[in-house]
Amino acid sequence: MTHLAQWGNSLGVRLPRDILKHLKMDKGTEIQIYEDQGKIIIEKKEKYKLEDLLKTTCPYGEIASGHDVGNEEW
Repeated sequence: MTHLAQWGNSLGVRLPRDILKHLKMDKGTEIQIYEDQGKIIIEKKEKYKLEDLLKTTCPYGEIASGHDVGNEEW
């Protein structure tokens, strides 16, 4: 059991070490916090792999957009 505590101008909650260890989380781990149906959900922020991100990109090459205009440089 834990409780909300005042930390500066915010409220914070301490997470039990055994839970953090089980989830492989430590100081500095990026997390996402959101509300879902009246519950506070804390999840480790998903790390993306470059190959997965590239799968979502457009397979087409460059698109010609005409000559430079003004101070454009490419």
